Amino acid sequence: MTIVQSDLVPGRGDELLTYDTQTHLEWLNLTASLNQSYIAIQWGFGGFFSMGFRFASSVQVSGLYKNAGISKLGGPSPVVDPDNDAGIEVLLDLMGGQAFSNPMESAQGMVNAGVITDRRTPIDVYGIFLNRTTSPVSNFGKAGYADSGYKVWHAGDRAPNVGAYLVRKRIIYRLPIPSSIQKKRKTR
Repeated sequence: MTIVQSDLVPGRGDELLTYDTQTHLEWLNLTASLNQSYIAIQWGFGGFFSMGFRFASSVQVSGLYKNAGISKLGGPSPVVDPDNDAGIEVLLDLMGGQAFSNPMESAQGMVNAGVITDRRTPIDVYGIFLNRTTSPVSNFGKAGYADSGYKVWHAGDRAPNVGAYLVRKRIIYRLPIPSSIQKKRKTR
């Protein structure tokens, strides 16, 4: 697995970033943009764009899912897929999975749809879903049901369980080397 949690503000312990070591992309936790429309985020909600974040593409989201260990993308699985379940559980924990309908947990996020000004413009929302029930049969007909997929949303819509997949290239902080150390390096 190539997915690790990190801080948006280094040293604060906020755990608002998920870092994909394979792609070198940082993903903002979905909870940071819950209940905001695509248009609101595009126009500056949260200041995320000023921090270098952009809406992820559907290809980037699919890559994140695969790098987290999600082996199957798409509609419901006819049988429990333990491999998919493990990857989805990890990504839900890192990206801020929310209780959806007991016992379902989900993380749903909007992806890049370009520059949009019309609130009714259709856009895609990608979601990962994990039923963490321990009963042999859940209200979805299977125990441990795990799935991922997408649905059509509108740019002006918002919901308390839908955020945005916001991504940026990893920022590497380089501290300047003090001149006393630089002089020692040159004399060797």
